[in-house]
Amino acid sequence: MLTQNGMQFIGTNSIDGIRHIAYIKNMINFFPPQHPGLSGMQLKGFHYFYDFMLSRFALFFHFGVEDLYFRLFPIILALLYGAGFYLLAKRVTNKV
Repeated sequence: MLTQNGMQFIGTNSIDGIRHIAYIKNMINFFPPQHPGLSGMQLKGFHYFYDFMLSRFALFFHFGVEDLYFRLFPIILALLYGAGFYLLAKRVTNKV
C-alpha cells in the first residue's frame, strides 16, 4: 500500500516481501549479489533463482520490481502451473 510516508507492507508477506524486493534490486545492479547482512559474502539460497529471474525480467523489460513481485509474476506462474497440469492430465489420460 502506498501512503504519504512511502510504501507500507501489511500482512503475512510483509517481511519476506521487503527482503525479496531488496534482493531483486541488488541483483539488478550487482552480480553475484552480496548478502545484505554479511559484508563480502555471496548470497546463496532463499529463492535465489526466482529473485534472479525477476531481476533479469525487470532489467530487460523495465517493469517495476514491486509490480513484478506482487502483481505480474503470481498471475504468470498461476497460468503456467494451470497449463502444465492441464497438459500433464491430457497426456496421462489420453483424452482431448
